[in-house]
Amino acid sequence: MNFRQYGFSFLLLFLVVGRSIGQSSSAVSQSNASSGNGQVLFSRGDGSPVTPATPPESSQQSTNSPKPTHSPAKPTLATDSERSSLTYSSYDFEVHVEPSQHSIAVQARMAARNISDKPLERIALQLSSSLHWDSIQIDGKPAKFETETVDSDIDHTGELTEAVVRLAMPLASGSTIRMNVIYSGTVVPSAERLLRLGAPEKVANSSEWDAIEPSFTALRGFGNVIWFPVSTVPVLLGQGPEMFDSVGKWKLAESNATITMHVVVEFLDVKPTVAILNGAVVQPDKSSAMKATPDPVASPSMKPPRQSRRLESNESETNQASKSSTAPATMVGNTILQVTSFTLPATRLGFAPLSLFVTSAEIESVPGLDI
Repeated sequence: MNFRQYGFSFLLLFLVVGRSIGQSSSAVSQSNASSGNGQVLFSRGDGSPVTPATPPESSQQSTNSPKPTHSPAKPTLATDSERSSLTYSSYDFEVHVEPSQHSIAVQARMAARNISDKPLERIALQLSSSLHWDSIQIDGKPAKFETETVDSDIDHTGELTEAVVRLAMPLASGSTIRMNVIYSGTVVPSAERLLRLGAPEKVANSSEWDAIEPSFTALRGFGNVIWFPVSTVPVLLGQGPEMFDSVGKWKLAESNATITMHVVVEFLDVKPTVAILNGAVVQPDKSSAMKATPDPVASPSMKPPRQSRRLESNESETNQASKSSTAPATMVGNTILQVTSFTLPATRLGFAPLSLFVTSAEIESVPGLDI
């Protein structure tokens, strides 16, 4: 066999082996693709064009799936800029407390100034959600208002009752208006704002003790129970220091306000003997057992006790009432409704939440401290 024969045989063998290797590689690629061991980016067959591989269906769904969206905030009657535009320079309270019913009715005369740089067409006033607005007067004239419930943890119920008043004339920047408002309702313990954060029920209830009870009335004020009108931006616990910043800013803004308070308390068995009004210890008024309850409120919830005016008209009964004011604090089985009152003269609010406490206890004084 000569060289040409060897060369031809070698070339033929090379072609056969090369074709066999090509077929084997194609088979392996197809096997890998069908078995799912890898992702084929592209494949080339005999005379077939290059074809991009189709991404897995799950990848397409993951890439194109919409992102979760937050539900829009509930629209409200007032804006946050309107809520934060008022600061109060004076409060004059007539408070009527009925502990046996856990109820309170208040007439508040207030002066408020527009601290924003724009005229105000509407003002927003807020109370605890357990209280309701009875009437609002602006500069001596009755005002129409709308109310709604607003989420806010500035009150122990986690909500505020907000009244929005459209002013007859816009309140210019720096100008002051005078308001005369009447409101009423009940105050009982509520741990709602802590419970919805997931706090244990026992811990939440021990922290939230604001209430009107026969033995103890405790209204800690701004940040715990909004028992008096405020104008503030709603805040929620669990959003960093936002709520605590709000409490501090309110105290600072209102610190120069003047506070006057007259509190009338009805009682049967347990006679209140001391009140702490805005942090000041106040003894019962000397004539509290015969003092006529002010009747500034058109609402029946604020009607004075029946015997007050009768006692005021008779001097002999006045002497009798003075004697009864020294009676023991506890009169078990008593069925005659009586009243006592406490008066806080005009004083500066200071850096305080404007609290109101009434109880039956004896005061012990040590240097610099009343216990």
